This record gives sequence, structure tokens and C-alpha cells, in this order.
Amino acid sequence: MTTQIRDSIRYQGRFFCIEEATGVGMFTPASHGLKPVPLATACHRGFVCSFSLTDGTLRLEALLLGIDPLSRLRIKYGKATPLLGRPPQLDERFGNAAVYPSLDWPVPLTGGLRLGAGFIHRSLLAPDFDPLWPYEEAHELCFEDGALIEAHDRTEALARLRQAHPLPARRDLGREAHHALLSQVFPLTT
Repeated sequence: MTTQIRDSIRYQGRFFCIEEATGVGMFTPASHGLKPVPLATACHRGFVCSFSLTDGTLRLEALLLGIDPLSRLRIKYGKATPLLGRPPQLDERFGNAAVYPSLDWPVPLTGGLRLGAGFIHRSLLAPDFDPLWPYEEAHELCFEDGALIEAHDRTEALARLRQAHPLPARRDLGREAHHALLSQVFPLTT
């Protein structure tokens, strides 16, 4: 199975992968009338978002969207539906794809995000594993109507948990035990 492309967020001047979003109000193309199609085997859901945390507010910066051939023609001839007032542009990286750049839209998320950075090693990925296990750095952010209300660096807690439960032993954990351990590191978003 191909590892899926993650949404990203610019946080503390660096880029992180968004590994989990909880709550309500997170941006989805469907909530804006867009119907994504798979971009590649690494993006079955058909879209990738770039976010930022700017002045304490979660913002959607750009959207890469898988499109069908008819939508491609609409974009080519200037007939495509805009998103948040911005027209799409064709993006050739994935074949049939559109990009909506420079959106700068405040996301009204009430909930949380788990962020990861510093991919340790591909071999750490396994079925039913939480995606943050293979990251060196982890953060947990909580929002109310898009405003950051809590931010926690969970890197040390995750490192302690990894040390207490080495990889071979973690693979033997059941889903519930894994979830229980994870909730010790990420109490706000698990």
C-alpha cells in the first residue's frame, strides 16, 4: 500500500504534516461544492491542502484537487467554478489536477490537529499503526472557531512512549492497547 500524501501546515516557521484532525469546521472540498477524484495511488481522497497558523488563526493557503477531464477543459477555457473567489489553475504534476493558490481563508475549526515532522524511517509504517509513530517531532494543537487556544509539544512524551514500547513489541499491541497508549501522548485529540 502506498503511503498517502498528507496535508501540511506552516507552524512555528516550519512545515509539518497534519496526521489527524478532530472536531468540526475543517476544510473539505465537498463542503464547497467540489468533487475531487483520486490524484494518484498516493492520494486516493483526491486533494491535498496547505494550511498555515497565522496570527493565531488557522488558514487554508492552497488546495491541490484531482479533477475529471471535463473540469480540466472548464479550467482551460476559463469556465471553472472558483473556490473562495479564486479561479483554479491547471497543475500538470498529477495529470488531471487543479490548484487553487493564495486562498488565505480562515478555517473555522473547533477541535484539534496532531502534527508530525522529521520522518524517522519508512519501515516503521505498518497496518493499524498511528501515523505519528514514525515522526521524531509531534505537536497537538486545539482550536475554537479557527483560533488557536492550546498548543503542546508532545515530542518528549512520544519519545518516552517509543522507548518504553520498542517497535517489535508495538507491532504486537492490539488496536485498543495502541489507542490507549496514544491517548497518553495526545490526550486532547485521541
